[in-house]
Amino acid sequence: MTGASGTAALVLAAGSSSRMGRPKALLEIGGRTLVLRAVDAACEAGLAPVIVVLGSDAAAVREALRGARAALVENAAWATGMASSIRCGIAALPGEAEAVVLLPCDQPAVSAELLARLVALRRERGLPVAACRYAGTLGCTVGGCFPVERTAAGYSGAAPNRGSAKRGVEVAQGGR
Repeated sequence: MTGASGTAALVLAAGSSSRMGRPKALLEIGGRTLVLRAVDAACEAGLAPVIVVLGSDAAAVREALRGARAALVENAAWATGMASSIRCGIAALPGEAEAVVLLPCDQPAVSAELLARLVALRRERGLPVAACRYAGTLGCTVGGCFPVERTAAGYSGAAPNRGSAKRGVEVAQGGR
């Protein structure tokens, strides 16, 4: 079942955080883990369902999300890159989802208000994709629930979504 906006959220929390040396999803700000902050922001923005894609450190992240308002799916191919997590999460979406927000868990400045504004921007202007821009770089994206091949096949990140946004899609300025 999707939320009132018809938009679901995929919280991407499968990466190994190899450069950091410990799971970014489990870092705390203000007493809450980054992954829980992302789930809470998505829920408060009215996105539903909220699906968290797990991979590396799945057991620890699962424990950190005990009681959270999110469905958890595990990406067995997490080491192949973000695209596999996007495919895994999209496969778990209900058929009635009109759109999906891709939300990496390591963006603590993303608020419920920003997500709601992003969804509204896409809907009000009839955009296929909307994205946030921070310091000239595109981030969170919301777009139609495309077939998996169009959304995530053949790349190792969200580059095609970012590229689409650069080709004329409105951009919401964000951050807290």
